[in-house]
Amino acid sequence: MNRIASLSVVSLVALQACSEPAAGPTLDQVDYGADAELALIDRAAALSGAQDYMDAAAGTQLDLADQPDAFYLQVNETEVGDPDPNAPPASSYGNVIAGSLMVGSASIATAAVVGPPSTAIGVATDGEVVQLEDNLWQATNSVVIDDVAYDLEFNVAYVLVGYLAEMRVTSDDGRFDDAVWFAGFVSAAGHLGWWDLYNGSGELQGVVEWIADGEGTAEFGIAATAGEHSGDLLAWWRHEGDNAVTYHDASTAEDAWVLVTEEGSGEVRHPGYNLGERSCWDVDYMDAACPE
Repeated sequence: MNRIASLSVVSLVALQACSEPAAGPTLDQVDYGADAELALIDRAAALSGAQDYMDAAAGTQLDLADQPDAFYLQVNETEVGDPDPNAPPASSYGNVIAGSLMVGSASIATAAVVGPPSTAIGVATDGEVVQLEDNLWQATNSVVIDDVAYDLEFNVAYVLVGYLAEMRVTSDDGRFDDAVWFAGFVSAAGHLGWWDLYNGSGELQGVVEWIADGEGTAEFGIAATAGEHSGDLLAWWRHEGDNAVTYHDASTAEDAWVLVTEEGSGEVRHPGYNLGERSCWDVDYMDAACPE
């Protein structure tokens, strides 16, 4: 579990000054190379028919209050549940406890990766929003952290099929100067999107993608693309009432997961638990044989 908990390759350390501010966000800035990091979205298909904001017919402002949690880099965590304290000894609940611990570690890793940018989006979109020109809006706000003031600019451009967005930051200590922290896209219906997270040199550090059909099926994936965790994948998904969190460790080619059914039964698989075998529990959270 330590490796999952330490998946924090994209964090505040990625906020470094970026040279040359770019105009936009525009379609030529979309990082199609990042498409290979996660298999959730085909970016070319998602942007089929898109036009840059300066060329597109006038569109409406993005409704920030009506976006899915994933747009704000937030995820509804899998609810494994807690054993009944009045039930038989805790040894009967070893599997669900292991599942709960893994979910907790995945939550820590998720917060480490997307917590800072999630906070930035929340702060920026809670500030003043102005229209810079047709199809281009900017939300601005400031926040003080450890006596350093950070000015946030969240730019959103309508491109017919959805909205391109980017977050830039400037700090009064001279450390950040219009640095592009993350950039991405959300479809017009809000059912799919992505965020690419960069360091100060414009190098991709991580990718977040999400899909949601609005009817209970959704997936939120995170990929590390640099550093010792490069290639590691963490995903949360929901389908027909079932919930799961999965993790792939690229360095060991090991997979771990927790699956919780709508009824409350489930299974956990982790190389550090039960010799890496699938381990299951029933609707009462009691250890149980895994289904074939």
